[in-house]
Amino acid sequence: ATRIASAALDFDGDGLDELAVVGGKANGTFGVRIVRRNGGVPTGNVQLGTYEWTSNGGALLLDLAISGADLDGSRDGREELVVAARYSNNVVRVIALSANASGSIAQANNTAMAQWTLPANEFNGTANLRLAAGDVLLEGRDQVVLLSTRDSPSQTYAYTILRAAGSATGTTPAMTFTRRTLTEEAMASQFVKLTLHGG
Repeated sequence: ATRIASAALDFDGDGLDELAVVGGKANGTFGVRIVRRNGGVPTGNVQLGTYEWTSNGGALLLDLAISGADLDGSRDGREELVVAARYSNNVVRVIALSANASGSIAQANNTAMAQWTLPANEFNGTANLRLAAGDVLLEGRDQVVLLSTRDSPSQTYAYTILRAAGSATGTTPAMTFTRRTLTEEAMASQFVKLTLHGG
């Protein structure tokens, strides 16, 4: 399991990547920090934003994953930050954060520009959480892709694609996630059974 992860993304839209780091504790809380290199001075890094998520429903934190993504296809050069957290009750929560006019995190602690929770029965495996972002649906905006493992049915994998609707710009950006989940059941005979459903 991973309780610290990092990703490079152009969060403030200045044409240069920043470094986003997420770190968690076993009690279920996690924090996000975004850092920008300040010129050529090795010790001159600037912290653009801090964020804390402490609402965990009493579950323990098992895994974290993070990625930059242009969720609204705004073409303003800014990427949003997506964080996925897996908990001991097999729930996976996904949140998205955006930048304000000064380039720091626009959302207050325990809030998100968009958030979504994967139902507990869709991630009951022991493997690490995997997260990626890209325009896999060719919509002109990035989608979030989660890979999860499931113990029941046995040897099953679920690929969940989250599509974001709305805008990440303005003083109060708000987006909503909808999902499509593709499940794959690996058979001993090497045949693969695919099922597509929405929710």
